[in-house]
Amino acid sequence: VSPRNYAIIPTVPMPADTAIRDGDIVIDTDAPGPVAQSDRKGKVMSKVASTGGKAFCCIDGPIQWAEWSFDTTQAGTYELLVRGASEHELIERESTIDTRPFPVEGSAIQMKGTNGWCRETDDWAWNRVVGPKGKRGLIQLAAGKHTLRWEFVAGSQNVDVFVLRPVGE
Repeated sequence: VSPRNYAIIPTVPMPADTAIRDGDIVIDTDAPGPVAQSDRKGKVMSKVASTGGKAFCCIDGPIQWAEWSFDTTQAGTYELLVRGASEHELIERESTIDTRPFPVEGSAIQMKGTNGWCRETDDWAWNRVVGPKGKRGLIQLAAGKHTLRWEFVAGSQNVDVFVLRPVGE
């Protein structure tokens, strides 16, 4: 149970054939892996149909988080996509980019489970992070180095990749 009260913001499920595009910033969760983690660590594990064959798994308890660094070559507006899998009905995560809550202050992102952990079948699902009332969840980023933090709120989840997709103005 989370010690905080969050505004729960459901993600938007994306089509199964969603793919990484030219220009996307891809954060492969297992390679090179998190740059920082809570004392309770996640695990890199082999998973069916994951990018590179492995994924970041076992973010499944209170006060557990991981951070990944990424670079943008140019300033711009981006949306966040998440490719994850879980046998849990619902997964909730607090997300920050460069310590800024994303999509909004005091929110937790909610994703539906996928009925599997990708142990023997491809159970991955893509989700688009949106803002309150389903409005696009967008963030302005300067060119340079950034940090994405993914923190447990509820439900266990495996994460294959995060994608920051440029959004045309």
